[in-house]
Amino acid sequence: MLVNGTHLNFEYLEIYENHYAGVYLEYFKYLYFANSTLTHNHYEGLYKKKAWEDSYYVYISTYGKFEHLNVSYNGKDGISLRNVGEYGSICIPESYLYIAHSVISHNQGHGIYVDDSYNASVFNNTVEENTGFGIFFDDVWIALLVTLSLLKTSKMEYISLSHIGAESIIIQYLTIMDQE
Repeated sequence: MLVNGTHLNFEYLEIYENHYAGVYLEYFKYLYFANSTLTHNHYEGLYKKKAWEDSYYVYISTYGKFEHLNVSYNGKDGISLRNVGEYGSICIPESYLYIAHSVISHNQGHGIYVDDSYNASVFNNTVEENTGFGIFFDDVWIALLVTLSLLKTSKMEYISLSHIGAESIIIQYLTIMDQE
């Protein structure tokens, strides 16, 4: 499913066994994606590509809310989001990325991968048994709140945080379980 638009609302979808990503997001102004299953896709369950520009406009996605999802058994990252609220030196302070109340498990890459984004929150998710990092944040600016009910992975490193511009990083209510 290719998604491109300004105000998008998706609920109660079952997206599975696609030869590419389950959902491929190019650009959105406001996106709400909830109560859905993305499983057994050849690449990512949910993929949002980097922002791009043409001679007139810079296409930056600004608000994404993802909740009550089951993202599992995908060939790459479970959820991979890039350039939400940020592109190069352009930052949109009103932007917001929110991932909550979801199960992200058994993916062949990272559970959640967020890159070059502004104001990201991950709240009350179960992230388990992904082959990469459970959560990988790179170049995320301003507020970062990570609250997990469960984080279980086959790697020694559970969370990778690099190039974080937040004044404070809050990680709370975290249970880490080792693979045996």
